[in-house]
Amino acid sequence: MLKQKVRESEQEFYEARTNVQAQYQRLVKRRNVRVALLKSAVIFSVRVSAAWLFRRQRNSVYSPIIDAFEVAVLLPTFAVIQESLLERFF
Repeated sequence: MLKQKVRESEQEFYEARTNVQAQYQRLVKRRNVRVALLKSAVIFSVRVSAAWLFRRQRNSVYSPIIDAFEVAVLLPTFAVIQESLLERFF
């Protein structure tokens, strides 16, 4: 009798645990997508300003600084892509 109640309790616990784990994984994925979108939005706005500077000042004295800015903005872009998209597809 006692062993049967223990088994029933363990079965209920296992079912509840699997449901909670599935819900947790779903919420983590949703949060990761939101964070990736936020990072992408910030990086995109910086990329637009970098592209504008690059186009506007490409033949000026500040060209090396602007080129370095382009590279510095490009690296976080790849990091966000790798972090969010590659995990999802590969």
